[in-house]
Amino acid sequence: MESYELLHPRDHQSGQFVAKAVDEVSGGMSALSSPAPPALVPTAGLAARRDLLAAHGYVPATVLPMADLGGVEAWWDTHTLAAEYDPARPVAQMPAASDLDPDRRVARHTYEGPGTSLTMPNVAAVRRFSQANGNDVLDVPVSGTVEGREVTGWARVQQVRPGVWSAKVVGAPDSPLGEAVSAVLESRRVTHGLREAGDLISRRRERRAAAGAELEPVGSTWVTAVGYDHASGTMVTRISDRNYGHLVSAEVFEKVRGASSPGAAFNALVKGSPRSTVEQCPGCGRIYATVSTHVCRASNASSDAGTNAGRQTRMRARALAVANSVLRRRG
Repeated sequence: MESYELLHPRDHQSGQFVAKAVDEVSGGMSALSSPAPPALVPTAGLAARRDLLAAHGYVPATVLPMADLGGVEAWWDTHTLAAEYDPARPVAQMPAASDLDPDRRVARHTYEGPGTSLTMPNVAAVRRFSQANGNDVLDVPVSGTVEGREVTGWARVQQVRPGVWSAKVVGAPDSPLGEAVSAVLESRRVTHGLREAGDLISRRRERRAAAGAELEPVGSTWVTAVGYDHASGTMVTRISDRNYGHLVSAEVFEKVRGASSPGAAFNALVKGSPRSTVEQCPGCGRIYATVSTHVCRASNASSDAGTNAGRQTRMRARALAVANSVLRRRG
């Protein structure tokens, strides 16, 4: 993660969850003609990131600390610096302006409550952008605080089925801010989304358990890979390109996975245990027991590579201009 110093700490508000407009849709894009300095003081990490941007290759996403970013333009410009740029597998990035109406900026909202503050493009705009992109994977700029953990970066989101969204912070997938994004996107009353979500840490843990098993190769002549579905307590074993499920404890699974002879450990500890019917999700590829509810997690690729690449090229140019402008002023 790159290093930045902040000019201003964010002033967190408490009280009931509310949604407030941070900036309204404004006509004209003249304000976007020149980069606004993000309200952070770059260190050598910014120069290194500038060089990555200029090289036109892969640039990983980074997560910045929270700051008072000094207004809407600086907020968007700061996020261009933090974004992932991947020419080989571009993900659709939420733009500052509508693709359909380039002269109108996407409005942001802040969703607040005790211990939680989330700023992101308004929910209606994200849902429209998702629909316009065939409900593929999207990167959405976010900033906020959950239980004292501050993040400015991008959430990778996807509507996995009507009313259900998967979200994780790119570069910090364990951040509970991803669950805050999911909660707001899934709520019918977005002003109450975070209140209705309850404990975001517990919610994230439950979703992770419901994501199913990701198979790991093991050193065996006949057991190809193993995994564990925590939601149902099912160990998944791949044998001869078929997946088999058995109801065993997580401890038994760990013993098989770590055994010098996984096949022998399977015969000794798993074989003969109650069977569990399993299926593989065509979306994320994870294996889950059919008796449990599977929550598909967002993948890392989007189908419309041409359109996404064009958006990334424009945003990348913006990020490079911002980085050069800040470094010149600091020079």
